[in-house]
Amino acid sequence: MAGTRVAAMFVTILVAATVVTVTMMTLVLQLRSGASVATAWGSLTVALAGAGAALTLVALVHLSLAAASDSLGNRAAAVAVWTRAWSEVAAGAPPPVVPAAERVAAAEAAAEVLQDLVGEGAESVRVGLAVTGVLRADLAVAARRGGTRMAAVEAMERLAWIAPLEALPLFVEAARGPERRTAHAALLGACKILARLPYGDAAVKDVAATIRDHAGSLRDADSARPFVAAAISAGGQNVAVLCAELLAAGSHEAVRAAALDALGAVQPPAAGDLVERALAYGLVGETAAAALRALARIGVVSPAGTAAVAAAANATHVGTRVQAAHALVGAPSRLALPVLWRLLGDPNYEVRLATATALVRLGPPGDDALRRAAASHEDAFARDIAAVTGSIPRPQPARPAPGVGA
Repeated sequence: MAGTRVAAMFVTILVAATVVTVTMMTLVLQLRSGASVATAWGSLTVALAGAGAALTLVALVHLSLAAASDSLGNRAAAVAVWTRAWSEVAAGAPPPVVPAAERVAAAEAAAEVLQDLVGEGAESVRVGLAVTGVLRADLAVAARRGGTRMAAVEAMERLAWIAPLEALPLFVEAARGPERRTAHAALLGACKILARLPYGDAAVKDVAATIRDHAGSLRDADSARPFVAAAISAGGQNVAVLCAELLAAGSHEAVRAAALDALGAVQPPAAGDLVERALAYGLVGETAAAALRALARIGVVSPAGTAAVAAAANATHVGTRVQAAHALVGAPSRLALPVLWRLLGDPNYEVRLATATALVRLGPPGDDALRRAAASHEDAFARDIAAVTGSIPRPQPARPAPGVGA
């Protein structure tokens, strides 16, 4: 805010100085051109009026910025007070009385508290929001039953973090709307509600359909992929079920990639099986790379999944081959090493580097493969990168202190 204030004041003063300079130069030109005294006095009056108007403009901008700064400061102080109040509610205190004029600050504080709070404490805060009328007021504003458009957007963002069950229909509707900021808040709120529902709840299908519709309404669905992945990751115990719905046929490729990103990030118990089945189904391009990246993060690839990874290692998409090399680290060594040996001679340097890195991560079997490749691989580039990678010192296990274990 301070930087914005200084910039606005600088621009205003620059404009005022320009006005004064132009009027004064006009006055000088009139005097030098032999204009009459009456004309000169008229020009002087205009110049002084322009200078006065410019100074008045500077004063008005300064006062408005100062007032805005004070308003933000007061709001921050109010939010801090309500943050302490809701923290006490989470710890077991009764809900406070919230005056109507402070409901927005109270809701904002509750949203901040609930970003990092789960369990009984979070439910206590949500109950407090309901009994004090704060939740009802935010639901009304978000549904455009009062307030401005910006107030509705801000209310939707607060509700996304609060994640009240009664807001799910509102979230589903708003996520399909044209306003991207509102739609993103609604998607996050819908996924966070799934985290509060039983495993496999019927609402999962509704949220999955909402995510598909949201992606389908965008000109560039790929640009929304990081946010959609983050929203899916907020689904708690329903992440795997939601991703299974999104990986089904008919979903936009960006949505499927986002679901795979979420599986790799959250790693629910069924993540590996879901990713392997999706990869075997026949993913291509960036979606296949996302699946392989998820397997690499999960760190375990079954023998059946290794076959799909090995097939992906033959893809024309360079990124897919790179991620296949990383994913093979989690596969059985006897199945992974022949594929990595071949990838070590890939025409693309990034693939060769990823393969050499994967062999290092495999431990002793990988180190042995690097030594053999440096000496006898049929590809010259493979021999070079194997020799360089194999010469890098490996960290040695820490030795026990003298007397330990004696």
